[in-house]
Amino acid sequence: MKRTNTKFLKTSLLIAGMLFIVGCEQNGNLASDNDLPGSFSPGVFIINEGNFGSGNGSVSYLDLAESKMYNHIFQEINDRSLGDIPQSMYITESLGFIVINNSAKIEVINMDDFRSVNTISGFSSPRHFLPVSDSIAYVSDMFSGSISVVNLDNFTITKTIETGISTEQMMKIDDEIFVANWMDGNKILIINPIIGEIIDSIEVIIEPNSMVLDKNHKLWVLCSGGYLNEEMPGILRIDPSSRKKEETFRFSVLESSPSHLCINGLGDTLYFLNNGIIQMPVSDTKIPSEPLVQTEKLFYSIGIDPENGIIYAADAVDYQQKGKVFRYLPDATLKDSFDVDIIPGSFVFNR
Repeated sequence: MKRTNTKFLKTSLLIAGMLFIVGCEQNGNLASDNDLPGSFSPGVFIINEGNFGSGNGSVSYLDLAESKMYNHIFQEINDRSLGDIPQSMYITESLGFIVINNSAKIEVINMDDFRSVNTISGFSSPRHFLPVSDSIAYVSDMFSGSISVVNLDNFTITKTIETGISTEQMMKIDDEIFVANWMDGNKILIINPIIGEIIDSIEVIIEPNSMVLDKNHKLWVLCSGGYLNEEMPGILRIDPSSRKKEETFRFSVLESSPSHLCINGLGDTLYFLNNGIIQMPVSDTKIPSEPLVQTEKLFYSIGIDPENGIIYAADAVDYQQKGKVFRYLPDATLKDSFDVDIIPGSFVFNR
């Protein structure tokens, strides 16, 4: 779920070359109602948020072997709705954890058949799930000002780590947990998972929204600059070992709205959204001035296949009707597209 922002309503100009590509777009195969995949690997899960307050969030699944899209798989398999605003999903070796933001719960899924095996409740507004050991996971939260600690043996919340502010994406780097503050925040918190306490923080630009680790073991943090354009947006490169900021790359327009920082499987190229899809090698010395994919569509999220670099871009259309997923080759050639459900918000690759 994103906060409504007029910056997201701006569209970029459509270049002539992309007119030709869009004109050649091919829709992929769509499974019929009640049709289910034979397995869930290799494939891509698309987390569809649905309409706020309507409880119509869902999960779509793209079978990569068949190039076939299956919609509403949780509902079809478990014979009940998933909930209100599924936000993210994390896959372990045998289980999947679907974080449902407005329903304040996490559905635990058996990855062999996608059946629910448990439901973790007691959250305020959960955002992301991250295992920090074999028995413990952290869950970030939008409104509670804390991180929930979940026991993976019995799927219960055992304690909370106070942060005082909204928390978003989390990453385990070496033996520490790096956590992005989000709404009105400007820090990356560092938690020692052995003692379960914040031990340090790194000041960044206002509202860090996404992070990745590159091939050089450098942490990249994308920051929007604030909901009300309080600060020029930017990307920071940080050495997580020394906790020092090495470079700060600023955008040239205050009203930029960069989001969804991703990285390819080789760890050498960044991708993010900002009036199109931006591609930025980690060796670059400035933010590219032109997007790799420039289109009239207002993409809501992106993901990069770690094996082949194919770019997945989600179009939420008008945020009311069903959305679409577009796949681009690494050279920006449009490969195909698929119909999914309402507001496709994130991608999870199961290889």
